[in-house]
Amino acid sequence: MKINNYKVFHFTKEIENLEEILHYLNKEPVINFEIIDCLEQLEENPSRFGELIECFVVFKKSDIKIVTFRAPLFNLLISHSNDLGAILPLVEYMKNSNINIPGIYGPSSVVTKFVFHWYVIFKEKFQTSDESWLFLLDKSQIPLKNLGTVKKATIEHEKKLLQWSDAAVLDLIPNSPEIFLESCRINISQRIREKKVYLLEVDDELVSMGAITGESNNMQIINNVYTPPENRCKGYATELCTYMANYIINECNDYPLLSVIITNKPAIHIYQKIGFKKKGKVTLCLK
Repeated sequence: MKINNYKVFHFTKEIENLEEILHYLNKEPVINFEIIDCLEQLEENPSRFGELIECFVVFKKSDIKIVTFRAPLFNLLISHSNDLGAILPLVEYMKNSNINIPGIYGPSSVVTKFVFHWYVIFKEKFQTSDESWLFLLDKSQIPLKNLGTVKKATIEHEKKLLQWSDAAVLDLIPNSPEIFLESCRINISQRIREKKVYLLEVDDELVSMGAITGESNNMQIINNVYTPPENRCKGYATELCTYMANYIINECNDYPLLSVIITNKPAIHIYQKIGFKKKGKVTLCLK
């Protein structure tokens, strides 16, 4: 569909120009990591996200200006853009096509413009979470303090970890909608089965969790980090994140990436102490 000087392409099965789209996204690989990871997984395994996917790509002439991706239960992931004028045609296309979304995640400047246009057109407001910093770590060995034992989560841990997942989300985004909580639970369950969830155990007690996801652009992301309140300020999250960072560096020969709410000063202190550096700012907005 052509809107003003832009063309909006909406893919729901096979995505055309995938190589060209990935080339565009790889100009800002840290900022676009989530979309790149999804699209590369989709290319390798088309059934990875189920029956329905949605990818919206906005062109101006022959140049890509913005890319979005969504799969079932996912919020809309939106890429960087050096042309914020491309956002209005994207939202107008969604209006004309009667497309709705529970939330949107991406670079702060792009998301802010998107939710503004969405409100003007749909008269619907989003609940804006705190912005997050994206951090990247250089490939350098970090010493462990050996506070406990790190092990991979198994199915027997799933019930507890799903409760921790809910608690972690609600810590950051109170009143999160059930559809978002459920998508996070599905993600944790899947990561457990892929043996990508790690636990720190101290004196036979599980005290902290974290996960490693994605294998795109020589980066893997540390996420789902959570320590129950009674076990915080004891160095447990630092220990577990250090272990996962070392694993990504030494075993995978990749760069560790993570995001943290910009108001979460204790977590930022932990990551900077480990050696992570700020690379960009992103925002998640929910209805």
